[in-house]
Amino acid sequence: MKQETRTLKATRRNTVGTRVCRSLRSQGQLPGIIYGHGKETIPFVIERHNLEVELQHGHRLLSLALEGTEESYLIKEVQYDHLGIKPVHLDLARVRLDEKVEVSVPLFLRGTPKGASEGGVLTQVLNALKVECLASNIPDEIRGSVTELNVGDELIVSQIVVPEGVRILNKPDDLVAILRIVAEEAPPTEVTEAVPTEPEVIAKGKVEEEPIDGEPTKEKEKDKEKEKA
Repeated sequence: MKQETRTLKATRRNTVGTRVCRSLRSQGQLPGIIYGHGKETIPFVIERHNLEVELQHGHRLLSLALEGTEESYLIKEVQYDHLGIKPVHLDLARVRLDEKVEVSVPLFLRGTPKGASEGGVLTQVLNALKVECLASNIPDEIRGSVTELNVGDELIVSQIVVPEGVRILNKPDDLVAILRIVAEEAPPTEVTEAVPTEPEVIAKGKVEEEPIDGEPTKEKEKDKEKEKA
């Protein structure tokens, strides 16, 4: 299923840096950069809420009105805050609508398995598929049917039907979902005597640092290598 995208208004940023970006975010703005096709890297800013709406609809292409022109860009990376909730930075790549791209598309399972009446419980293992298609033909989502699954049956990638012009890059035998009987846990035994234990030590992990505006991410480095090839 593919939905129409709307054009978002963007403004070019003349100043960059972590402090500037932090100030923009506090005002509900989202900093980002545009790169690719051997052209200059352009720092920009858009309304964060507008991007969140596009992401909720599963869009992979973003249409921007920037400096008097409207163009579509591929969403290469969205960086989130430490809670994984709010986007804090956006990477867009220049792309022609007639060129093929590789993207990850959400996978949703539909239907009630036959084996559900026998106590079968469905477990989805794969939640997204890596696909190759034209930039103008990126599906917002892919759906798979589980209605024919009996207890013990598996759904694999080769059984997923995708729109015309879309090629799945995952291995054909990759497991998507399985229907099985979930064994009930045995009731806990009664403890008659408390056994002293050593206190648990929880190591403190490092908090991810804020992205440095303008620096290439791993995705951009890969893209630059492809352009040099």
